Amino acid sequence: MSWFNALNPFASTPPPKPAKKKRPPVEVRQTKEFYDQFGHRVADIASEQGMGYGDTTGDAESRYDRQQLAGLERQIYDENGVYAAMKDNVVRNLLGADGLSLQARTGDERTNELIEKELWPEFCDNPEYSDRWKWYDIEEGCIKEILGVGDGGLVKLRNGQLQAIENERINTPTNDQCSVLTSGGKIEQGVEMTKGGKVIGYWITNPTLDGFSSAGEGRRIDKNDFIHYHGPIQRFSRTRNYPTWIQVMSLIWRLDDILDSEALAWQLLSKHAMAVNKQDADLDSKDLSTPDTNDNADDGSVSDRVTEHKGGLFFWGEPGETISGIDRNLPGKDFPTSVRTFLQLFAMRIGLPLEILMLDWSKTNFSSGKASLNQATNMIRRFQMNGLMRQVSAPVYLWKVRHWIAQGRLKETDTIFNHEWFPPALPWIDPKEDALAWGVQIDRGLVTYSAALKHQGKDIKTENEEREKDIRAAIERSQKIEEETGVAVSWKIFAGYIEGKTESAFSKRDEGNADEGADEDKPEDDGEKEEPDTEKPEDEDSDDDKEEMEYINGAVYEDESGRVFRCENGQLVLINE
Repeated sequence: MSWFNALNPFASTPPPKPAKKKRPPVEVRQTKEFYDQFGHRVADIASEQGMGYGDTTGDAESRYDRQQLAGLERQIYDENGVYAAMKDNVVRNLLGADGLSLQARTGDERTNELIEKELWPEFCDNPEYSDRWKWYDIEEGCIKEILGVGDGGLVKLRNGQLQAIENERINTPTNDQCSVLTSGGKIEQGVEMTKGGKVIGYWITNPTLDGFSSAGEGRRIDKNDFIHYHGPIQRFSRTRNYPTWIQVMSLIWRLDDILDSEALAWQLLSKHAMAVNKQDADLDSKDLSTPDTNDNADDGSVSDRVTEHKGGLFFWGEPGETISGIDRNLPGKDFPTSVRTFLQLFAMRIGLPLEILMLDWSKTNFSSGKASLNQATNMIRRFQMNGLMRQVSAPVYLWKVRHWIAQGRLKETDTIFNHEWFPPALPWIDPKEDALAWGVQIDRGLVTYSAALKHQGKDIKTENEEREKDIRAAIERSQKIEEETGVAVSWKIFAGYIEGKTESAFSKRDEGNADEGADEDKPEDDGEKEEPDTEKPEDEDSDDDKEEMEYINGAVYEDESGRVFRCENGQLVLINE
């Protein structure tokens, strides 16, 4: 009985496999129907090329190549400026300037404040065993490991700190990538599993003093004391991920060579290369590298007759010798377009548009920019939620809460572990248009106010508390002015809630549209009405003058009789007669 049947009491003995039937050959026809055979022709071509079907697991495929590919990614990041810039730009978009923000949800305001303002900031100031990194650095390092080599780890230490473990240090004790244990389980690329594939521990190698990872000095870490973070799933049977950029690594190297060649071609344009055509040139060519010490004035060598300047090479030829120019490949006009195409292929691998990856919006209008930003938002939010919050931030926070409870700094309750993470706000292409769009969605009930704030990386509870402070301070200041001067001043002036030009314009537009609609609803009158012969007093402003008069909120006005008014919310309020 296999180990699977031993674990599954409902499993029965599998029936014998039926004999494999040979599929009849597909007729090859040079017509459009040749491509309309459900992929069977592709299988025939693969068979002709000697390719067979795959019957291996993901671990069998990645067991040995993964380490070499991880080392290649490290080298590309260190030596290839284009790849390093793209990777760093992704990290900056994911983390922003301050990283993820924590909001405790224990149900007790004092406990929440204790965690948010004292315990968590204290941990973030020195979270790692080496005493070199802040919590933001840990977040950044984890993202780079996921984007680069595929995965990494964090060890939970007894003193309440973490120990960052890079990809290469998660390894089998004997470095054979797959060690079968006497218990029937195995250690697959540093991950210890039971016979059924359940993870129970990790093996971490200790680096030597000269910086190399020594597999023979590894130690076992229980799975409860280790955080193994990784990128999106590649295969269910793959324990360790391949590097994220594996499919485009060759293109990255080729692009680097193309950029170097293009730069060299432009450099060669500043010089004019010449060739010498003469008999016995192979004999004279030996003198080109070093001067001929045996020559004399009557027998000059080629090396003595070549002069190099910044503008080119000059050959002083003798009668009968000929010179011809060498054709060179000049930089092509389509080179920028080709480079942009390469970069778009890189960006597609992680689901980011080129504008975000390379910070280049020169060929983007508002509509395409909005579409690109929406695509980037989906990728960034997915990576923040699955790659960082769920795999790193949340496990670390829960572990720290247990540590604080053990220290007596927190009291264990049913809601002590409740919390929420807020990612950094994403940039707006047009803040005015985006703000109006969010306002319309809130007014129509399509989104809640808290959801809109969360999209900007803000917490509604914190925002309401800040807004309450502003309003209370504004009311107190307004009351103070009225008590001292007897003049009533709107508190909205001090809270920043004065109706601005944009809001006034929309209000007037809506009023105008309403008036037009009312006029359209009125029945038509074929008869002519006589206007009453009334004269307006000369000392009063006409209605037309009043409509043309625009008042500025907060400004003070004086009429002809000496009365003083202040404009509040579009209305004149008498201050002093």
